[in-house]
Amino acid sequence: MSCMLQAKVRLIVLRNINHIPHNTMNQVLDIRKDNYRVSIAYSSYRGWGLHVMACFDVKKYSCYNDNILAKDGYTLSEKELEKHPFPKSEGLTFTVLNQRNGKPIFHKKFPLQYYWSFWADLQWHLNRVSPGRIVVLSFAVRGAIGLRYAIDTLKLLGSVFVHHLFPNSQWLWFYIQGGKTLSESVIVNGQSEVYSSTVLESRYLNSMNNKSTVDTQRWNYCENYGAMGGLCDEYMPDDFMYTSPIRLPHQNALDNIPIIVAAGSRNQYLYFTLYKLLRTPGIVKDNILVILGNTHQGTLQLLQLMNLNYKQVSTVDIEENYTLNKANQKLFLYYRKVFELASELYSTAPAVIFMDEDVEVSPDFLSYMSQTLRLLYEDPTLYCINGYTQIGLNGLAHHPSRIYRGNVQVQWGYAVTLDFIRESLAVWPKNGTIEYASLYDFWLYHKVRGDRECVFPELSRTKHYGIGINILPLITEKCFVGSQMVNSSGIELPDVGHLELSIWRKDLTNSIKKSFILVGNPCKDGFLPQPTYPTNFTFYYYRRDFEEYNIVAKCFRTWDFSMTGDHEGVTIISPAPKVHIFMVAYPNSTYAYLKPKPVKPFNIDSYSDKEY
Repeated sequence: MSCMLQAKVRLIVLRNINHIPHNTMNQVLDIRKDNYRVSIAYSSYRGWGLHVMACFDVKKYSCYNDNILAKDGYTLSEKELEKHPFPKSEGLTFTVLNQRNGKPIFHKKFPLQYYWSFWADLQWHLNRVSPGRIVVLSFAVRGAIGLRYAIDTLKLLGSVFVHHLFPNSQWLWFYIQGGKTLSESVIVNGQSEVYSSTVLESRYLNSMNNKSTVDTQRWNYCENYGAMGGLCDEYMPDDFMYTSPIRLPHQNALDNIPIIVAAGSRNQYLYFTLYKLLRTPGIVKDNILVILGNTHQGTLQLLQLMNLNYKQVSTVDIEENYTLNKANQKLFLYYRKVFELASELYSTAPAVIFMDEDVEVSPDFLSYMSQTLRLLYEDPTLYCINGYTQIGLNGLAHHPSRIYRGNVQVQWGYAVTLDFIRESLAVWPKNGTIEYASLYDFWLYHKVRGDRECVFPELSRTKHYGIGINILPLITEKCFVGSQMVNSSGIELPDVGHLELSIWRKDLTNSIKKSFILVGNPCKDGFLPQPTYPTNFTFYYYRRDFEEYNIVAKCFRTWDFSMTGDHEGVTIISPAPKVHIFMVAYPNSTYAYLKPKPVKPFNIDSYSDKEY
């Protein structure tokens, strides 16, 4: 037997939330039942709180003497309030309660005092809550600024007040996923506190009929972890043991290629990533290895449940009070351990595919890899195959079968050879106190790759959907939130061989010679051509420093955060399905000599600030 919770709600608004008065609790508990839970929460300009208590016999005891299932939150002092802003204390708290016993099974704080990006992570988690779960949302200090598109999701879930919130609103909402609101309260405008008590009455229902040991393990797991999506959906559960049986035309290229997933304690992300990966045509389940950087129980149990291979390396315990630099040093050393383990376990493999726990793969990911991996073995001027592309922003990618080469970092689902792994380990410091310890991929790019380039598609085969400690909100929103990804499989890449350096240079030279030349201010409205027939254009511009590149790249709506992604000073974008523009950096590009003498490169110094 299992018990489901029903709710009876009393709402009290207090002016002082430093404590929860006993007489208020006693008023709420006038309902005489043998077995129920009480959830008490508050939202305040000074903090937030959530207390969940089990009350089994109110005739003899008060809830304060019974089992406390959860107690979390904080109240900032007057001195702390003077230090505003205090980003570690602000945001929307998101808690999922087990509907059978009232225990918290997921908790996360989203820093929605920031406008960019975090709304997408909130939206992702909201959509991963299983029907029947009890969800508690509460603003801590402030959290309405960054709700943005998540407002639509919250309205669909049943919130009445969410579309009326101001930046300094206090808001508190209890609801049942896929069901009804238990309690919603708000102070729309002003510094105050809102407080709510919700009684969750236990009712016994028939348990699910478990047919196997795996089913039993699955639902036991789901009793303790929330926001797991279809894994814990009791109405439409995922077939999480399914593996795609589809073999690819170039399957032999993948048979001996391990796929290493770097993971930590974010089992919600990890399950989604593995679920997608296992359904990708061409997957070989035994080739997957998850390498854990800590001993998070939820992650270990998940991998055992899914019957996947995993290894643990030295603990990477990133606590909340760590500085960003300290956390990044630990991550830097963790990825060194990942490379070490790959080198030891797969010493005879020609290459290894790496991805993180928060990377979604396209159905075409392994098909793409199966056709491009050979380039790593045949062309010493390449060092990686990326599944992600940074040039396909803002509608600038249209051709799923087109691939490029350029000077980029390894990015979100990539392959490198064992020789490159060994080369990296030979110079990889065994401590994290170095200049580039903040980002291991940045370090590989600057310290190991030399002049080598990577292969990447015009349309991505991966999507980085998670948000971690190194997030830059504006860049994340522009480059990852809503980014395009191929959603079909089996796409043939007809011109893989032309990425060999000598052939690529020859083809690119001919394309530039035959193209139409664009002149003028690229920042002006209507500058980008939109022909309906296949056409190539070339745009020459002065690039003597990053500022000049940054301005031109912004005008073309392509990657503008670093001077990476080009090939020897040429960036290729596709503003329309049959159109390509070659942005040639002058005078430092290898291809700058192709500029006709009468053509003057675009020079930002010739324009006022208002013109770009």
